Amino acid sequence: MTLLRIVTALTIAALLSLIVLDLKNRMNTWKSIRRFLWNEIKTVIRFGRESGRSGLARVRLIVYRMTVICFFILALTGFLPVVFLGEHLTGTLLIIHVTIAPLFALLLAAIALLWAHRLRLREDDWRCLVKLWKRQRPDKDALSRCLLRAGFWLILLVSLPLILSVILGLYPLFGTEGIELLVSLHAYSALVLTLLALIEIYGVMTIVTNTFENHMKE
Repeated sequence: MTLLRIVTALTIAALLSLIVLDLKNRMNTWKSIRRFLWNEIKTVIRFGRESGRSGLARVRLIVYRMTVICFFILALTGFLPVVFLGEHLTGTLLIIHVTIAPLFALLLAAIALLWAHRLRLREDDWRCLVKLWKRQRPDKDALSRCLLRAGFWLILLVSLPLILSVILGLYPLFGTEGIELLVSLHAYSALVLTLLALIEIYGVMTIVTNTFENHMKE
């Protein structure tokens, strides 16, 4: 638990610091950053108020935003007692966590079905990866979109051990050491998924949408 607490605190703090520094570098003032983040939060909360979109596009957006909301609930309830209290997940937070977790798993499956074709790795993405492998500099926009698509597939991949570790733990197949191993696998898979998801969400906020550019023009 101590090792997980240290690793979780350091990695999440480092990632959030990098995100804040990147925003500060791009937007110059803390007021602009607060306005940008607050507007993004309101956009996610109003996931059902979309107009001018086709039915399938609206469904995709609603599923994506519901997944983001469930992700933050699970991340907060899962890591707060570990990082700040050094304890296992218990009580009310445990109830919230296990209630939201099945919905999150279903939403991940829905995202895989709704977004897989649109976010498939394309020929341009492979070219970017080859250029990176050869230590060449690819186009910045193409690289950004390539990394976002790759992040999408990495999130789905990491979610498999995260979900399976819980499901397998429900069956009397493992002894005490096996259960402890599954708990550790779930915890570290959750940490990796959290880091990937934060990067992906930040990339969507600042690269895929035009929200960032709109704020810069104000």
